[in-house]
Amino acid sequence: MFKYNNDYMNNEQIFFSGNKKILQKKKIGIFVSRAIPLNIIIPAEKFLLSSSELPYTFISGWHSPFERRILKKLLSADKETILFTSKGIKNQSIYKYLTKAFNEKRLLIVSLLLEMARVTSSNSIKRNETIADIAEHNLFIFINRGGNLENLFNQLVSRNKIPLVFNHSANSFFLKKGKPIDLQNFKEILL
Repeated sequence: MFKYNNDYMNNEQIFFSGNKKILQKKKIGIFVSRAIPLNIIIPAEKFLLSSSELPYTFISGWHSPFERRILKKLLSADKETILFTSKGIKNQSIYKYLTKAFNEKRLLIVSLLLEMARVTSSNSIKRNETIADIAEHNLFIFINRGGNLENLFNQLVSRNKIPLVFNHSANSFFLKKGKPIDLQNFKEILL
């Protein structure tokens, strides 16, 4: 078990473990629906790994298989990142692939909950809303129509916090409302 502390952020109690200084850096919230088309995986991975070279820290739940794949690659490339869990901070396991980064102070684990053994839909929605509020940019790699991420996307649009949308045909519906981003324009948009 790792040590944790608590604090307040945007009037929300927050629990954290790891290098809290990472939270002070410019952040990009990463959002990906759990079911993702196969034809988006390779270009999205290449895009995310390229954009990780910019002076931003990625913050995400890193919960879906695709997100975990990206997290493992970021950590193996010695990048800093924030894991915002939907579980309670006391219930978050430090998996093998997280240990080195955690010990090297390149990983911050954050939760809005002290104790909660399982992930729930309402916890995930609240977590995603908090990520969207604290991130300088919100990047949607893929959004399933009718899901929780579509609701979050629409909330951001209605608040004029225009989300970034990975420029891929699978996202054609959302590209009209968000700001398309890809390997050709990401530096122009983010720098």
